[in-house]
Amino acid sequence: MDRRYQPPLPDLAAALGMVTHTAAFLGRGWQDDPSGAERACYDRYLCILDSLERRSLFDCSLLDVGCANGFFAYLFAVTLCRQVTAVEDMRGASAGYGENAFLAPLLRAQREAGLRHLKVLDAPIEEFLKSCPDRQWDVVLCLSVLHHFYTGYGDRPEVGRMGEDERRSLFAALGRATGRVLYLEFDHARVPEGFLSTFRDSGGFAGSAVIGSSASAVGDTRDLYELWK
Repeated sequence: MDRRYQPPLPDLAAALGMVTHTAAFLGRGWQDDPSGAERACYDRYLCILDSLERRSLFDCSLLDVGCANGFFAYLFAVTLCRQVTAVEDMRGASAGYGENAFLAPLLRAQREAGLRHLKVLDAPIEEFLKSCPDRQWDVVLCLSVLHHFYTGYGDRPEVGRMGEDERRSLFAALGRATGRVLYLEFDHARVPEGFLSTFRDSGGFAGSAVIGSSASAVGDTRDLYELWK
């Protein structure tokens, strides 16, 4: 059976209900029913949503790099953002994930819900950023992505791994793409000491802070950071 990383995308009514009636949604015990997914994701979505609301970032543009099945891109497209760009490629297939772990669910939701403000791209993150060096989004999501550029994907360390200069160039490109705030999550065990400082400085961010944490697919706890310009 294919591994499922993120939960299935909720229908429009459920997605809107989650935001408008958060207390009732949390009371349903969603954390006990991840629908076979390795990560619940709702906790991080609500944490980022709270941060955006505190920053009064409504009707914003958002870039989700390494979006997997598009869980976050979809929810923000139907609840908060005027424009969403979601980018993913199939390098994660080396870890045993099938097509439903990648863009197929998001493309289906985009078509069925008529989400014309949602742009979905099948491309390596680094190549996509090179293709639009002057474009900025108000918000960038980079959740459990960047450690792959140190250690590769799954049992194929050669897939995705970069040299130091390539990584710094990627970090700088992510910084240029960020207009207001970037949300970052990574596997601490797979990046060197000082990674956060390197990323913050390379991207030209003014500061960073932890806004939450969640359990990863392999059981470790990963902090969720916001980095601002």
